[in-house]
Amino acid sequence: MNKDTIQNYTITILLALLLGMTINLFREDIKNFLVDFKDTIQQDNTQHVQTDHVDTLLNYGSDLLFTNEDIMEQVCGIPGLKIEAYFVDTKNVYLSFLKEKEPVDFSGLTKNPERITFADMLPNGRQILDDYSFRSYDRIIFKIHQDYIDVDPFKKISVEVIENRFFFETNLNELRRNLSDQFLYSGKSHIKYTDSFSQVMNVYNHSRYVSKKEDVSINRLVRDLLEIKGESTQEEKMQFLTDFVTHAIEYDIEGVYGQEVLKRPVEILLSGKADCSGKTTLLASMLEQIGVEYVLVYYKGHINLAVKGNFKNYNNLVVGSEDNVFHIIETTYPGFMIGQTTISEKLKPLFTQFPGKYAYNYQDGKRAEMF
Repeated sequence: MNKDTIQNYTITILLALLLGMTINLFREDIKNFLVDFKDTIQQDNTQHVQTDHVDTLLNYGSDLLFTNEDIMEQVCGIPGLKIEAYFVDTKNVYLSFLKEKEPVDFSGLTKNPERITFADMLPNGRQILDDYSFRSYDRIIFKIHQDYIDVDPFKKISVEVIENRFFFETNLNELRRNLSDQFLYSGKSHIKYTDSFSQVMNVYNHSRYVSKKEDVSINRLVRDLLEIKGESTQEEKMQFLTDFVTHAIEYDIEGVYGQEVLKRPVEILLSGKADCSGKTTLLASMLEQIGVEYVLVYYKGHINLAVKGNFKNYNNLVVGSEDNVFHIIETTYPGFMIGQTTISEKLKPLFTQFPGKYAYNYQDGKRAEMF
C-alpha cells in the first residue's frame, strides 16, 4: 500500500469518526428537545386542567342556586369563605371569610398568598377595595386574581341528603366533567308538539339532563344507597331510589324571571332542591345506574317517568300497551308507591321518550319533531 493510499484511508476514517460524533450529538440534541417539549406540554396541560377546575369552582361558588352554600369553604378550607363578586373580564375575584376565624390559612386557595389584597376598613363598618364598597361587620373582604387561585381538584365536597344518615359526595374534577356535559345524554334542546287545537308548543327536551351510567358521582351515590338497602329485587331497588328522590330532594318550583331553572343531576343533589323536571331527571339518572328500562312521560306543564317491572297495578297509572306496560312514578309525591299510590288529578300524557332518543306522540305514536 503506497503513501497516498494510506493518507486517503486515514482521512476517510477521520471523516467517518467526525460524522458519527456529529450524528450522536444531533441525536442527543433531538432527545433533549423532545424531553423538554414533552415536559412543556405536560406542564401546559396541567395548568389548563387546573384552570378548568378553578373555573368550575368559581362558576358554582358565584351561583349558589346550583350547589351547596359552603362549597368554597369545603374546597379551600377557609371558614365561611364565599364569593362576594366575580368579574369574568378582569378575572378578579372578591371573597370574604368570617372575621372571628382569623388568622386563616390560605394554602387551600392559593400558593401565592402575597397576591391577596385586603379591603380597607372604614370606621362606619364599610370595607373599601378598588372601586367597590362592601358593608360587612363580621367578615373580612379580600381580592385575588383568578390566575393565582390553586385548588385541589380531588378535595371531597360533601352534602347531607338524608339527615344524620347519608351524604352525597363529589369533587371538582367530577363537577368539571359534569359542567362539560360529558356524562349527559345531551341532544337537541326542544320538542315541538301540536295539540288538538292545532296550537304549536315547544317543550324542553329534558332527557338532555339525564346522566348516563358513566356519571361517576351518580353511580357512586346509587351504589352506596343500595348497600344500605341490602339484598333486594330490581323492583325493590326502584322503589328505594324513588323513596330517596321523593324524600331527600325538596320540591321547589324554581324560576328566574319566570323561566324554569334546569339543573344537572349532581346540581340537584348539591342544592337539595328541584322542580318536577329536576326530580324526574335525577331519578332517571339513578335508574340508569341499575339498568332499568324507563320512559320520560311529558304532560302539559309537567313531567314524570314510568318504569318497566313486576308491579301491581292498583292505581291504573300506566303508559304503553297491554303487553308492554310501564308504571308511572310521580316524583313530586313523598312516599309514592309504584303501582299503588293514587293521584287526585290524573293528567293526560302528551308524549313519551326513551332517554337520549326521539319523543313520540302518545295519541298517534308519531315521532315528534325535535330541534
